[in-house]
Amino acid sequence: NYNFRGGDAMYEDVNHDGQINALDIMYLGSSLPKLTGGFGFSANYKDLKLTAQFTYRVGVDILNLARLDAEAMTNNNNQSQAVNYRWRKEGDVTTIPRAMYGAETNYNTLISDRFVEDGSYLRCSYIQVSYALKKDLLKPLGLNRISLYLSANNPFVLTKYTGVDPDISAGGYSPAQDNGKLPRVRSYTLGATV
Repeated sequence: NYNFRGGDAMYEDVNHDGQINALDIMYLGSSLPKLTGGFGFSANYKDLKLTAQFTYRVGVDILNLARLDAEAMTNNNNQSQAVNYRWRKEGDVTTIPRAMYGAETNYNTLISDRFVEDGSYLRCSYIQVSYALKKDLLKPLGLNRISLYLSANNPFVLTKYTGVDPDISAGGYSPAQDNGKLPRVRSYTLGATV
């Protein structure tokens, strides 16, 4: 019984019965990745050594509920900057529908393909650069080897996913949902091996 107005989200009448309802629900993607894996390498050049490890996932769809909540405009919760560009008046062209603050039902935030995103990624899990000092410099000190290193855990991830971290898995019968979980910790270590 909802009368759609200008600025409302647009939904497709899949079964062409003239109504937008539960009969128009359709398959939006898969939470099962097509490909998951990892690889690493190690390279040496004279006294310099580089070691890296990567993980990847391809062909997984994530329901970004954190974004849905941040663009809902139905209550006083924090909102995304994207809502500054919402529909406000006739003639506006935008991907963010009008605000429906305090509405009993909010048709503008129904789960749709607007909130389903590709969760494919390539993550650098670990990288280390080390340099071994020359042995002839160490002989007077009575040392065999000194190696200086800089390492990083989770330094970067390459993805088109707009959420904080695309490494989200499906649980049970539920789809892969991003409820705003914290990303993996990024850490750096500077050290020496003697």
